[in-house]
Amino acid sequence: MAFMVLASTSAEAAPPVDTTWALLYVGRSTNEARWDPRMDATLRALLPREILKPVQTNLSGPPGPVLGAGPSLALSACRSHDCGSKAFLWLDTDHGAAVAATASCDLQRIGTSWKWRNCALSIGSRAYAAEHVPAPALQALQAWLVEEDMTVGTAAFIGATHRRTAWDPSLYLAPPPYQPTAAGPGFDCSAAASEADKAVCAEPVLSGLDLQLHELYGQVRRGTATEPDRTSLAAMQQQWRDQREIACPEIARRVDCLEQQYRARIDALAHWTPSQ
Repeated sequence: MAFMVLASTSAEAAPPVDTTWALLYVGRSTNEARWDPRMDATLRALLPREILKPVQTNLSGPPGPVLGAGPSLALSACRSHDCGSKAFLWLDTDHGAAVAATASCDLQRIGTSWKWRNCALSIGSRAYAAEHVPAPALQALQAWLVEEDMTVGTAAFIGATHRRTAWDPSLYLAPPPYQPTAAGPGFDCSAAASEADKAVCAEPVLSGLDLQLHELYGQVRRGTATEPDRTSLAAMQQQWRDQREIACPEIARRVDCLEQQYRARIDALAHWTPSQ
């Protein structure tokens, strides 16, 4: 019955393919899954030919971790020596189906940092029509765009009939999260609850340091290829935020104290390596 539902969403849909082997790689590097001998055959069976080669190529470069949520998996990486060309793959191991995306982005300087902007996004699937892409796949796609800090300029969908049609992300994807201003901080001050966060919002030097830390954390996270290491990094960052509150209790010295805390944290994070 599940296959009949899939097949009815687009003409010439591909039959289910066994993708359960990919579950072995949950939490590990996408590169490990990419070079499994079964991967290329899986991609050829599940993806439209127009998107196949870019996905194969881009999944071979600097990777993210294989993320698992129930029977579905999300993999991502970018092309070696050209991380403006990126790839995303979502696998449904229950139904043997896939949704893939490639992005070609411009690197633009915004304030003091560089961002991936004006990305040309191509989404492809032989199992689903554009309007029937499952919610878990869309959520994983949105998470990938956010994780890589990409802004979509144009988007197209390629289905089982190999026809390329315009795709409006706003119809399918949730709005992106808060985007910091060039002056910082890295979070939305309207949601500031702690005394430390309020001080950061009120003091320009602290706002700038918070933005610097926010962007550095994102860079380090994107350069971390396994889920356990990303989890460790997130826990370490949260621990620092909690300790920051305890270390700077005095109102009169809070700004100077927080400045020292931020500078020390930025230095430590800049020298952090996975599994340490």
